[in-house]
Amino acid sequence: MMFRLQHSGGAKICFALMLWAVSACFYPWSSIAQDDSALFEELEKKVPETDAVIQEKTGTDVESMDTDMDLFEELDTAAKPEASKSIAWKLIRQVWDNNDTSLRLRYGYFFDELEDREGLDNTMHMAESLLRFSTWIGTGAWKLNLSGWAEWGTQDDTYRGLASWPQDPDNYRRFVEFNEIYGIYALDAMDITLGKKNFNTGISTLYSPSDRFRPSDLHDPLDPKQFGLWQLKAEYFMDRSKFELALLPVYTFKKYPAASSRWWGERDDDDTDKDSNDTQTGNEDAEDDPPNVSWEYMDLFARYKTTWKGWDFFVSGNSGPNPYSVIRKEDDAYIRTVNRIFSLAGGFSTTKGKFEIHGESLLNLSYKGRDDDYISSVIGFTYTIDDYARYLFMEKILLTLEYAGEIITDRQDADDYTKSSRDGRAGINELLSRIEFKYDEDLRFKNSSHFRISDLSWMNRFEISYKIMGGLTMTCAFEAFEDEDDDRGAVDISNFDNISYAQWDKNDRIVVSLTYEF
Repeated sequence: MMFRLQHSGGAKICFALMLWAVSACFYPWSSIAQDDSALFEELEKKVPETDAVIQEKTGTDVESMDTDMDLFEELDTAAKPEASKSIAWKLIRQVWDNNDTSLRLRYGYFFDELEDREGLDNTMHMAESLLRFSTWIGTGAWKLNLSGWAEWGTQDDTYRGLASWPQDPDNYRRFVEFNEIYGIYALDAMDITLGKKNFNTGISTLYSPSDRFRPSDLHDPLDPKQFGLWQLKAEYFMDRSKFELALLPVYTFKKYPAASSRWWGERDDDDTDKDSNDTQTGNEDAEDDPPNVSWEYMDLFARYKTTWKGWDFFVSGNSGPNPYSVIRKEDDAYIRTVNRIFSLAGGFSTTKGKFEIHGESLLNLSYKGRDDDYISSVIGFTYTIDDYARYLFMEKILLTLEYAGEIITDRQDADDYTKSSRDGRAGINELLSRIEFKYDEDLRFKNSSHFRISDLSWMNRFEISYKIMGGLTMTCAFEAFEDEDDDRGAVDISNFDNISYAQWDKNDRIVVSLTYEF
């Protein structure tokens, strides 16, 4: 939850000074080509008049004005530093006025201890602090955006340093993360974006097979934070339609829990030799060959969106690295690697009365048979209950239900490739639901569940949110994991997108947080 800073408080002053330094970096070039901005109104100069016109208007001999004009020139020269200073202060004021910041303090308590193993952080208490910030400066044509967060917590082996540039391949959470740093240049019918920015592509509500460009911090899988992607994107607007073309030059890694984390489940001591913070998977049976910054791992993405007779449609395509890894054999070693794929996707959304209906499908084609070819789909709806909600003493109730499934059209068959991404893919055969109860503007209830039909495991999260006063909100949630199989085994971190909740059945917990919007 975001909020606007008021003009007081020591925390605001410190934050403004930090953002002043950022805006100063942008100032020298952001002041170019912005003649229509109010920032430069005091610098605009009138077209000089001829001597004849001046003499005709004033009745004064121009030569007699030379001394006065010399004085004016001196004053004008002296005023230029003041004008430059004024522009800088106006940029700082924009950073200040456009700032959104929130502070969240979060505490969690786990009800069960795990069987002890070497290095396990088996504490039943967890505490975190998260300061989110965002701001922008700009004119009619240009807009420069900055957002990110600062965080700290009590988890072992989790926090270290600042974000790497431009690629962050290890799993540590950073104390300070500048997650989005990008500029937008607006033309008559086109926007051009350059920099690091969140990249969302789907239309579905709870699960989107086409939204494959959302790497996240998964140290707490039920509280992920999305990472921005480096991109050059052009968006062309046509009445009710939009066409997007984007180049994503840097492969962005997900961040998985540390090897000490209880989200790895109960693992044998022999499985703890490998530190997940130095790898991308933690799978002991395979070495990692992680993507680097090169042409081989660049993504090219295109999408067309339109609205027609109350229906929203999109089609998209991309060529780039597979979001899921595969295993290949090289001599006597097994290598976990990412190969290239081509995908086509499409989706729709419409509203019929109190029903909102949506669906998506994605066709994944693997390069040279190095992974499965498959179709991943989701269909769902949201139903709004308002008239009858009063019988439950509620103002409004929203019910969302989705089914996600997958069909394999051609299995992996490339030489020396021994395991496909099947075990790690999300949305194979699953039911997802969410029901929200709105009592009033201050009090809300929410229940989210995820049922994996393939292994009969499930997750349920019940949450109460209450706005205490002003910008202060308290949230209390209970999270439970269950399955029909007591044989949990160890978590294969490469399968985190498709993890069985059987491996988390001792991670039931209660989580309480306070969020303040400045």
